Amino acid sequence: MKERFPAMNRCRAVAAHGRRCVQTPFMTSPFCWHHTARTDRDALRQENMRSEDHAKLSIDRIVHILGDREVTEIAEFLESGDQGEIRIERRGDQIVAHTERTGS
Repeated sequence: MKERFPAMNRCRAVAAHGRRCVQTPFMTSPFCWHHTARTDRDALRQENMRSEDHAKLSIDRIVHILGDREVTEIAEFLESGDQGEIRIERRGDQIVAHTERTGS
């Protein structure tokens, strides 16, 4: 009986003679480092850095929209481990956040 191993992602490049590349993909590319063009590799690196910056900018936008008090309330709820829900509503021109705790 053969042992089963979890499937691993492999580079999608196939040589002219039909043999498939066995290297692992580079970052989020479907191809390995060797089969990913240099410009694509540079773009993937930039994309990865941008995603971190994007997350920070998104958090700043949320704090600006909701306000410090509501963001603090959400953070405390998430850190507490209590059961419940977070609800964000638009009421006319206002955005309001609520946390509802149902116990621990």
